[in-house]
Amino acid sequence: MNMIDAVRSIFGNYANFNGRARRAEYWWWWLAQILLMFVMIIPMVAISPETSEIGATISLILIAVWSIGTLLPNITVTVRRLHDSDKTGWLYLLGLIPYIGGLILFVLMLLPGTPGENQYGDDPKDDVSGEIFA
Repeated sequence: MNMIDAVRSIFGNYANFNGRARRAEYWWWWLAQILLMFVMIIPMVAISPETSEIGATISLILIAVWSIGTLLPNITVTVRRLHDSDKTGWLYLLGLIPYIGGLILFVLMLLPGTPGENQYGDDPKDDVSGEIFA
């Protein structure tokens, strides 16, 4: 899976909390978002100092629209990533615990998925079943 496949997969399942998401899908998605954020910051940096308020406003509007638009896909891919390691999606709420919650969630996103089928669906790495029965 590459970045383009991951972005297509995320937007194809933007409101789907069911199933599983591979580590590659999850991390390519976040890399794409980080790169896009840098692109959206360019107007703030590129516009001259006299008109920097205009550049900052444009950048903030772009970032706010993107953040609101991708809130649901961010949640769903994280829940599906938790499902891949056979954990409940409710563990996403660990991120609400100050300081340690985000760290715990980060570690959970790094864990490998369970091989084969689990209670949340077929193994997304299993290309044979995914291609034939999709």
